[in-house]
Amino acid sequence: MIVRRTPPAIAAASGWPVVASALGIGRYPSWASRPPACCRADMRSWQKDALAYARDQAPREMCGLVVDHRFVACRNIHGNPRHHFEIAPADYLAAAETGTVQALVHSHVNVSANPSAEDRVHCEASALPWYIVGLPSGTWVECHPRGYTLPLLERPFIHGAIDCWACTRDALAAYFGVEVQDFRRTDGWWHPDRAEDLYRANYARAGFVQEVDPDALQPGDMIVMALASPKPCHSGLYLGDGRMIHHPPGGLSTITPYGGYWRDITVECMRHRELIDA
Repeated sequence: MIVRRTPPAIAAASGWPVVASALGIGRYPSWASRPPACCRADMRSWQKDALAYARDQAPREMCGLVVDHRFVACRNIHGNPRHHFEIAPADYLAAAETGTVQALVHSHVNVSANPSAEDRVHCEASALPWYIVGLPSGTWVECHPRGYTLPLLERPFIHGAIDCWACTRDALAAYFGVEVQDFRRTDGWWHPDRAEDLYRANYARAGFVQEVDPDALQPGDMIVMALASPKPCHSGLYLGDGRMIHHPPGGLSTITPYGGYWRDITVECMRHRELIDA
């Protein structure tokens, strides 16, 4: 989940998504603990309000904030609100102006309240406790920032959060020590009738400043491909020895030989400024 390092207030102001999915994980993991002092006060009051809002919003996922020990409802503007959430940026900013944001709250409908891998990644990025209520049971589960990071390989694919760009970013940081900025990715941006060209629009901001020949790659180069689209919409990272790490849509992140089909659909390859002449 990728790890988004943008603080939530900045993320909201810039329109970056705060999203989550409802994939369950183990019953007694290390993220579970007593709620912090900031959220123990008036716990029953804000939980009651949040649960009522969750039931009102079902089958959509509910989202909101704990601000000064009270629950503040927010709009879920995600395109697939039954399985994900995205707090409306204006709602986050409005809530933050009324007091201290102490926690993020959302619901899982007809699935376990346990946090998904995506929940845990975004919890880390937010630096806030997360409280998840499962419906219809009303069971509450807590998730706290504890330094969680996703493994690079065999990740599930969730576009906009745990996807090919996230894998490329995380591999570049893990293997080469290069941190690059994230960018927002809305569903369907790769369709020919959409104006977005997200990779090319974000090369410079992410630090990819030099185009290189696909036949002269060096470890750390980003490979950008047109996968099931005329647009460059899929990326991988060259590891050397003819190998590429990438995350194909609908599959698990993997290391695969770079050649054949992947070489055929390659549009361009880019080198990060920190790896030029490295």
